[in-house]
Amino acid sequence: RMETDDATAKDFVSIEEVGRRTGLSRSATYRAVRAGQIPAVRIGRRVRVPRRAFESWFGAGGTQPRTP
Repeated sequence: RMETDDATAKDFVSIEEVGRRTGLSRSATYRAVRAGQIPAVRIGRRVRVPRRAFESWFGAGGTQPRTP
């Protein structure tokens, strides 16, 4: 299990980390994920953002979710 947790920590970013890096609240980050504005996957009961997808999204100016 520890090996899986290590791989998850390296390959994925938590919702809280995304919020800290973007300045979004936790609930705003979850809304953006549900709307498909931030790429994310579910791992068990947790929602995680693939690190590479986040870095690409964030690097492309994805600091604020698009509003409809």
